Amino acid sequence: MANSTESEDESPSERGARVGGVQSRFQDIRLAEPRQHQLIETMEQLRVSGLARAPGAPTRGIRVIQPSGAGKSEAAKQFVAFVAAQPDRDPTKTPVLHVTLETTGTPKSLIVSCLEQLGDEYATEGTESLLLKRLRKALIEKGVEIMIIDELNHCSQKIMGKDVSNTLKNMLTKGWAPIVFMGTADANRLFKSNKELRNRCSSQLSLTPLDPDHEDDLTAWKQFLAGMDEEIVRRKLLTRHSNLAAPDVAEALCRACSGLIGELALVLEDALCAVARRRGSRITVADLHRALDVRYVLEGELDANPLQGLAE
Repeated sequence: MANSTESEDESPSERGARVGGVQSRFQDIRLAEPRQHQLIETMEQLRVSGLARAPGAPTRGIRVIQPSGAGKSEAAKQFVAFVAAQPDRDPTKTPVLHVTLETTGTPKSLIVSCLEQLGDEYATEGTESLLLKRLRKALIEKGVEIMIIDELNHCSQKIMGKDVSNTLKNMLTKGWAPIVFMGTADANRLFKSNKELRNRCSSQLSLTPLDPDHEDDLTAWKQFLAGMDEEIVRRKLLTRHSNLAAPDVAEALCRACSGLIGELALVLEDALCAVARRRGSRITVADLHRALDVRYVLEGELDANPLQGLAE
């Protein structure tokens, strides 16, 4: 017997395809909160300053070491799109090289990841020194102006971590390109163990979780929710606004998600899929309540649902 919230004239495969389409379009939403805007601005400043230096002159890096879900990778994706959209850009070039490191965490895997992102079909073939020479050539040919090394923490627990940090330090010292280092707190070990690399980087940029007890943070959180609500309707994922930024709801979501924008996006995605499955017109507080239950309460990450009592 079909679930009463789902269309009985729709097969499971048809429903899955329809809901999957909504989910995919939701994931395409790129909406930055104020601190991400600041990070994008700082990355652009680093890119432009790198272009102004003499060829081969040492360049610098910045560290963005924050918890998972803080919005680091999302800011990186938005920066890639921002630079690509600048006037007179050659679509065959890669001005921003955004690389997510593999868990192997070796110098060779770092180089291979960069080459693969640049489209090298033979990225895994050759010695480490040969691959490094090919990477240098590829960076020039592809017009790379700045590199973003994401998930740097994958290198922190490895025996080869020191060698990885030396490889990155040499890239900066030889002026290959400015580098944005992104990762969780474990990545700090690389900088603590390599003073030269640390000294080539500016102070860490903050994307710390938003605090629901801090007025400015909660305001930024509400603005992000309002923006997501608007985007969901504008992109015709739902037909009605969901009042996601309602004060009590917004504060409860902020507490449940520990102030992490990335976590919030996952909760909204879960709730949206539930609404799409039943062909609803908006996300209700009950939808958000169920999403928090499944993601946090049942997993033991929350003792109680902050939306309890607010659900419709």
